[in-house]
Amino acid sequence: MAAFSIRFLISNLYIALFIAILYMVKHLMKKQLSGRTQYRLWFFMLFLLPFPFLPFQPAGFFRISSWISSLQRTSLHNAASGQPAVTGLNVAATELTRDLSVSVTGNPDHLGTAILGLWLFGIGVMILYFSYMKIHMHRIERTALPLQNKEAKRLYEDCRKELFIRREIPVYTTAYISSPFTAGILNPRIYLPLHLVSDFCGSDMRYMFLHELQHYKHKDSILNFFMNLSLTVYWFNPLVWFALKRMRDEREVACDSSVLQMLGEDEYKNYGMVLLNFARKMSERTIPFVSEMGGNKSHIKERILNIASYHRCSTKEKVKGICICILAAALLFIFIPLLPAHAESSDYAPVPAGTEDISYADLRSHFGTYDGSFVLFDASSEHWTIYNKDLAHTRFSPDSSYKIYDALQGLEAGIITPGNSQMAWDGSTYPFDSWMADQNLDTAMHNSVNWYFQSIDSRLDRASVKEYLHRIGYGNEQVSGDLTTYWLESDLKISPSEQVALLRNFYYNKFGFAPENIEAVKKAILTASGPEGSLYGKTGTGQIDGQEIRGWFIGFIERSENPVFFACYIQDEEEATGSRASDITYSILKDMNIWTPEP
Repeated sequence: MAAFSIRFLISNLYIALFIAILYMVKHLMKKQLSGRTQYRLWFFMLFLLPFPFLPFQPAGFFRISSWISSLQRTSLHNAASGQPAVTGLNVAATELTRDLSVSVTGNPDHLGTAILGLWLFGIGVMILYFSYMKIHMHRIERTALPLQNKEAKRLYEDCRKELFIRREIPVYTTAYISSPFTAGILNPRIYLPLHLVSDFCGSDMRYMFLHELQHYKHKDSILNFFMNLSLTVYWFNPLVWFALKRMRDEREVACDSSVLQMLGEDEYKNYGMVLLNFARKMSERTIPFVSEMGGNKSHIKERILNIASYHRCSTKEKVKGICICILAAALLFIFIPLLPAHAESSDYAPVPAGTEDISYADLRSHFGTYDGSFVLFDASSEHWTIYNKDLAHTRFSPDSSYKIYDALQGLEAGIITPGNSQMAWDGSTYPFDSWMADQNLDTAMHNSVNWYFQSIDSRLDRASVKEYLHRIGYGNEQVSGDLTTYWLESDLKISPSEQVALLRNFYYNKFGFAPENIEAVKKAILTASGPEGSLYGKTGTGQIDGQEIRGWFIGFIERSENPVFFACYIQDEEEATGSRASDITYSILKDMNIWTPEP
């Protein structure tokens, strides 16, 4: 949720931009659009607001994940991890891997949590406000009495028939309101100020009935609910407040236009005078649950000007209105892909399409207090075994587990070769003695030497990295920022199920790379060999503020029959390391009679 709050905040910038563009278009085309069209254009904004909460990211050509990740990267960094290559007999699981981790300071979740807390507090305040107004509304309802004036009731029925409204909507009167309004979604009611009935004027009353029935006909009470809900959720966004205020104002202008369309031109002035009379009697206080005929004085002025300039729309103006709506719809579909802010919005990836033979195992006893997932694919039976489906299909930073593919790209690009992978240490100080020496591919993979793989990255360009990730189908294929850190708690993410599918493609060289390069990487990640076969693997660990928060162990077992591919992922607030992931993996493989480490 903390990560969601940051994404949600960024989504609001795009929502604000959409509102600004929409308002500018409306303002420029105001004279060419009817009051009803002006109002309906705000529907596009209202339709846009739920998208940040969708649990998926619609397909599109815009993405904000790179920007979000770059914000996180300022405080997060990867901790390198690796494992020694061991030949001969099987050895204990604890000796198969060792992590070399580097702690960094700063945790972006603190900022995200603070933003989330403030946002939820504001929602609470808005709920209290609407609850108070609801109580006020209930008081009005308790004081209201059914309309008794027979002449007014007869006029109301005539107006209802004139608008072809079959439903009988109750009309009430009360002394505690200054303007007529319509309230209620399931049980709509019309409320009239008592003084309007006492000072009954047939023509004025007819205008009021027509106006309020237009609110019912266009389902404005339902829209009121969604507008209030939007205001509660987006209480902090000033442009959303502005847009919803304009939407309420233009709704009344739209109702005025609908009423004027039913009147003769000689009645326009009289209808305007009714509004002016309301302006003299009304207070500034409004009820957010209702669609009321009145408004504040500046709004009444706007409506009077609209009435004074009103004319029936020509065919040409209607066509212009349709074109503007199409333009707004196009703008909407451009912005939609920018908005989903759910933590898993772009980080969910199921097993490959066409996969049918899957069993879900309960492996909780192996994970202890860790939250994690395990995925295994047996190539001989083409059977998948998955523990914790949700995490198995959720993408996370690969950390040092990516070094398998980083090395492979370095080989394919000719930066290193199977026969010459030596790189000289530049004399820099590192936290581990094993890093402060010349390295080749085997030693760099063995000790998970960050600078070795970052040196490979530094000799590549962004286009080639993107093309490479796309070619092998690595996770979300995202790269931005520094090319030497994109796999270190940054943009690039991959799920455990994707890790396994990718390892299978690596093993069978579905990439079409040079076979000697595949073999060079396999040799570098050889972890153990013995009578049962050979085990290849790579760990990855992320450490923040001295606490390991993420651990990977991925690999495969080469046997006399077809190989078995696996990926283990764990996460926790502390002590979630690649070596712990490997311990869990060996425990599971032993129970499955696939691999048995021996002392």
